[in-house]
Amino acid sequence: MQKITFNTGKPYTAHGQRITAMMVEGTNDKAVFYDQDRKVYGTIDMLPGETLTKEVVMNAYDWGAYETFYTEEVAALIANI
Repeated sequence: MQKITFNTGKPYTAHGQRITAMMVEGTNDKAVFYDQDRKVYGTIDMLPGETLTKEVVMNAYDWGAYETFYTEEVAALIANI
C-alpha cells in the first residue's frame, strides 16, 4: 500500500505541519490523509492515473476538495503514524 509522509514547513506548530497520506486499500482512485498538527483528516478522490504525491494531497487539502467522514481507512492511517 502506497504511503507518503511529508512536512509542508508551515509554522502551525513547533514541528511544522506534518501530513501522512495513503491510498485506500482495494482502490486506485481514493486516498486518505491526516494532518497531525492541525488534527485534520479527509478522503481524496484521485483522478484516473494520478499518483499519490505531496502536490496532489496539498492541492485537495488547500482547495477543500476532500470529504471529512471518519472512516476505517482514516482510523488505520492515524493508528499507524
